Amino acid sequence: MLRLDAFLMLKTKEDRRMIRGGSNK
Repeated sequence: MLRLDAFLMLKTKEDRRMIRGGSNK
């Protein structure tokens, strides 16, 4: 379940970055 934790952490970070950067993709 370590992979899931890392995936969740990465997804959360990406989500936060998206909200912070907006349409900076």
